[in-house]
Amino acid sequence: MGGKPDPDHRAAQILSLTCRDRRFEPRLRSALERYCALETDIPRVFDTGIPVVTKLPAKHWVCFYLARALGNLADPRSADALLTALEQSLPEAASGRPDPLGPGVLFLHNDLTPCWRAAVAWALGRLGDQRAVPVLLGIVRDLDNAPDTRQAAAEALGRLADPATRAVLRQLGTGYPEISTRRALLEAAGEVREPY
Repeated sequence: MGGKPDPDHRAAQILSLTCRDRRFEPRLRSALERYCALETDIPRVFDTGIPVVTKLPAKHWVCFYLARALGNLADPRSADALLTALEQSLPEAASGRPDPLGPGVLFLHNDLTPCWRAAVAWALGRLGDQRAVPVLLGIVRDLDNAPDTRQAAAEALGRLADPATRAVLRQLGTGYPEISTRRALLEAAGEVREPY
């Protein structure tokens, strides 16, 4: 067990569910920037066991909910902070992957779940800022990003795609290694219109 949510987690969660007033955007954005700058103090242990975790890490959970709150507001003022969060954070698998049969695979639940960068990608799609397109394309192309993050980036691209981007999405989607992200890319390109 990774511990129980603390007041910061709960506050961010409630904000993501209830806050729709753009007057609060500067404060939410500032909080996201503060939490993105935090280091996670749980050691990455892949092959020697699972670290004992008694407290949920603040960064991933709070950033996830704050990004959702900013996406719900869809305020253009959030774009720079969200873009910076994606550009300055490492992909989820940047420092390695656990053996799926070893005990370290459970580390994902201790630290990297939820994939807060997925919520940031989703929020960028809601803002409609075309500057996000190259960043989101980079996320989809880099398989060191978690599947959730790549999926959210593909879906966000669907909201932002112009005709030139649709051609790139079509090319990326053809033969993409994950079916769900492939489908999201092809939907964003206008290739898939009917549900399975």
